[in-house]
Amino acid sequence: VPPLVELLKIQDNGIRELATAAVLTLSSAATNQPIIASSGAAPLLVQILKSGSVQGKVDAVTTLHNLSTGIENSIELLDASAVSPLINLLKDCKKYSKFAEKATSLLEILSNSEEGRIAISLADGGILTLVETVEDGS
Repeated sequence: VPPLVELLKIQDNGIRELATAAVLTLSSAATNQPIIASSGAAPLLVQILKSGSVQGKVDAVTTLHNLSTGIENSIELLDASAVSPLINLLKDCKKYSKFAEKATSLLEILSNSEEGRIAISLADGGILTLVETVEDGS
């Protein structure tokens, strides 16, 4: 995991997204999730949410979702900087998709902190997007 985290720090988007895909694969195993969560990968995955390709963003959301289900205190995994890219991804995806469920699950975790709730309420179209997701989602 540490070499992959180092690759997530590289400025080359292609390398970062390949590393994201590798971390996603590893995050599928419950035994790897605490190791990845404690490695400092989460903030780097949030950076992929902000600036990655569509596939990179999907891989980052899925990885963060996997990590959030495998650690005890998932609120420590994310900070409020993840809200805006998650809201933007929700705006653009089908509200009933598995991807929307994962993004919404991450926003739910973020809403457990005051900082997260404020970021959601201040995000451009944040509340509307969540309402639409509830109305149109699964």
